Amino acid sequence: MRFLLALTIALFISACSEPVTSDGQVIGGSTKTVVNLHTFRQQEAKLWQAINEQNLIDGIHVQVNLLSSEDYEALLRKTMPRGQIDILGAKSGALWFDPFVQSGMLVSMDQLGITLDNMNGRAGVVAWDGIEYAVPNAIQLQSMIYNQTELQALGFAAAPQTVAEFDQLMEAAQNANQVGLALDGKDGWYLNQVANEVVMAGWISDATQQKLINGTACFTDAEVVSAFERVIAMIPNMHDDPLKIDYGAMRTPVVTGDAIGMMDGAWTTGVWVVQATGGLYDVNPNFKPLYGPFPGPNNKIVAHPDGGYAVSAYSTKQSSAAKVLEFATTAKFAELFVEQIGSDIPAYNKPFNIPAGTHPIIEKVIKQMPNAAAVEPFLAPSLNEKQPTYGALSAAAWQGMLAGTYTAQQAAEHIQKGLNSWGYIGASNCALAK
Repeated sequence: MRFLLALTIALFISACSEPVTSDGQVIGGSTKTVVNLHTFRQQEAKLWQAINEQNLIDGIHVQVNLLSSEDYEALLRKTMPRGQIDILGAKSGALWFDPFVQSGMLVSMDQLGITLDNMNGRAGVVAWDGIEYAVPNAIQLQSMIYNQTELQALGFAAAPQTVAEFDQLMEAAQNANQVGLALDGKDGWYLNQVANEVVMAGWISDATQQKLINGTACFTDAEVVSAFERVIAMIPNMHDDPLKIDYGAMRTPVVTGDAIGMMDGAWTTGVWVVQATGGLYDVNPNFKPLYGPFPGPNNKIVAHPDGGYAVSAYSTKQSSAAKVLEFATTAKFAELFVEQIGSDIPAYNKPFNIPAGTHPIIEKVIKQMPNAAAVEPFLAPSLNEKQPTYGALSAAAWQGMLAGTYTAQQAAEHIQKGLNSWGYIGASNCALAK
């Protein structure tokens, strides 16, 4: 029953009055191939309607079918073998993709001839085999987020871009009896997904991060140890015992102005875009965020993927579906994405025309995206396919540093030893002395 109910929740997007029911349908006076897109993201309905109405994909009409987010994956598994799905809205991460890939249900981007050079979030559209199976669509910024009002009160017109500027800000906050860097030291998910990735993007080169993923560089190398030394140097600018600070206790003082900045995802500041009453919005409706990298040698932010568009291996219209995905890698798609959805960030990583009327917070986030790190070790299959995962190890390493029980070198060794224990890709290259 749930399956049947979900299939009835279909939104047929058409540029004219003719029904859209088959391949080669006459729409708006011309014959078009109907490509069926099934997704749980209701906010995309208007986007694809606009694309259809403007005839932006030559000879193709995208029919959007909205499935219930409840049991979404089960619904896909039942529907895809029937050939009723050409494109599906994919979620993020190898754990999501791998069951579909193992069952032979998806077509890779290589097979479709689609390159993702202009896209952020590529780490989120691979399976355990390291192959890309979707075009990323929505992205979450992870970066330093400052209270702009408090930053300006301390004499800083913009987010710090250099280590010297950041240190000056921390000193100014300390002199004003404010917390310079609020940090959630209690929650492992925050430390490995947000804090560690933001520091890596700011401090460690993209090339070295890729080598860490490939196993040709080690977590005990000087560049990584240096990043952890920087973390330890920041502890005096945090709350007195950051291990007792949870996610809410980190964010609230930044919003109220008792702390200057934090490492966080732009999802936190999204409540001011939609003016969501309750919670943080009510704490300070006038809060203005400012974004920037964790200043360091690499000086980049993190573009954390929310999902993407994949092509069903059962589709008989794969060439047409590929044209749709190709369009999703363009600046025009990014522009329409912002215009029609309004509160989400497109994955396109080059400058594009930001529509008039875009919310100022969304505009600020979009302008950070061309400065995203090219890789995200947190999502790398090579570092997380067995236990203990890189995610778990990095969280423990951070908590050791925050507690004062790990030096930077010891934190790096903790990660390396854990990965070596299950023979990850770099185990032989990065063996530790016994």
